[in-house]
Amino acid sequence: MRNALRGAVVAALLGAVTLTATMWTTASPVTPESEIYADRAQVGLVEQAAWLAELEVAEMKALANTRCES
Repeated sequence: MRNALRGAVVAALLGAVTLTATMWTTASPVTPESEIYADRAQVGLVEQAAWLAELEVAEMKALANTRCES
C-alpha cells in the first residue's frame, strides 16, 4: 500500500513537471497548441491515476487471497 501511495505521489509530481514544462516551452501563454499540450498532460495524469488504482486493487486482491488460503 505504501508503494501505491509513493507511486501516486511520483505520478502527480511527474505530471506537474510535465505540465509546467509544456507551458514554458510554448511561444505564447495561450495558444491552441499550448491548450492541446496541457490537455494531453492532464489526460496523462488521469491515465496514471487509473493505472495506479488498478494496481492497488490487484494488490489488495492478492493480499486477500493469500489470507484466505492460509
